[in-house]
Amino acid sequence: LEYADRDCLDRVLQLFQDRAVKVLNMEITRSDGSEHHNACALFNLRLNKHCSADELLSALYRLEGVVTAEEL
Repeated sequence: LEYADRDCLDRVLQLFQDRAVKVLNMEITRSDGSEHHNACALFNLRLNKHCSADELLSALYRLEGVVTAEEL
């Protein structure tokens, strides 16, 4: 996940909580302050049976401040 600011990361974590997605591990790389590099976060997630990866990615892209999101 590449995101614009700290508030966006808070919204992402709230989305995970709202959808009962469990965060198993999280690694954050902070922005260096330049216009070309945003902050990034890698998540290991455990989805529940009511939330598919495609649904979660779609919801992430609808959040303000999310630059890119992809499943690895």
